Amino acid sequence: MSGHFLRSLGENVKVTEPASLHFGGSTSLLTARLNNIIIWNYDNAPSRYMHKRFAMSISLRGGCLIGVDGSEFLLNPDEGILIFPFQTHYINPVKSGGMLNFGVTFSLQDASDKSLNPLRNSVFKVSEKDIEILKEMTILGTEGAEGARHAETVHLLEWFLCRKLKEKTLEAGTASSEINEDPRYSKIIKFIRNNISGSITAKDISEAVNISIPHLRRIFKRRTGGLNVAGFILSLRIKQAYEMLMHTNLNITEISIKCGFSNQFVFSRAFKRMTGISPSKYRKEHKTATE
Repeated sequence: MSGHFLRSLGENVKVTEPASLHFGGSTSLLTARLNNIIIWNYDNAPSRYMHKRFAMSISLRGGCLIGVDGSEFLLNPDEGILIFPFQTHYINPVKSGGMLNFGVTFSLQDASDKSLNPLRNSVFKVSEKDIEILKEMTILGTEGAEGARHAETVHLLEWFLCRKLKEKTLEAGTASSEINEDPRYSKIIKFIRNNISGSITAKDISEAVNISIPHLRRIFKRRTGGLNVAGFILSLRIKQAYEMLMHTNLNITEISIKCGFSNQFVFSRAFKRMTGISPSKYRKEHKTATE
């Protein structure tokens, strides 16, 4: 893993990292503490994913098209995007010669922390200094993931994210990086979200937005990387359940009903199949305090 990635970036350059996260006054931009960092690079097109971790993807060569919850973003070389937990996503190369991407996944010690939200659904630029940080992260990750080595990797990733957050505050008001916006798709998503607690069929959606079922399916196939209508609705139900498990005191049965599942057993099986963890265990690990 590391050899391929390091060769793609050139010779090793030692990063001079700050003694603390006071990056020119940007400390307050990142209040989250990171853990469980996994670093890798890939040159193929992964299948659709949905998981409970953050995933950052950066294009190193070739460029790629990334679909996130039905929205599409074009990543040119030296551009990246941060995918949030429970966002359905896929990656496709845009050139016949393929692609090379740097990837890192991580979780937050406090899953309710919102300080990374400005980076949601937004492409960011990657500078030469950023590349040095990523390179050093990779070196540390291959030298050992325990103890001080892991702590340094966490520190470097937090530094990188602080840089992106600071840049985002300076870019406020600029145009979105999303491409191929379709007003019909926006209406479809609004209808599903407004009716998520009930039974929703392709016929219901097609009638609500005044398009044929075949046309509806074509829109979903194009905007979600091949995910069908039922699969996308399920992903939204799971995402809403994830928020309720963290931020409400509703029991599992109540959450399953509000998210449109017939009973808590169907909900629990679907949640574990898509996230690898049961709803009760997820709540135990990530529940925020509520009054």
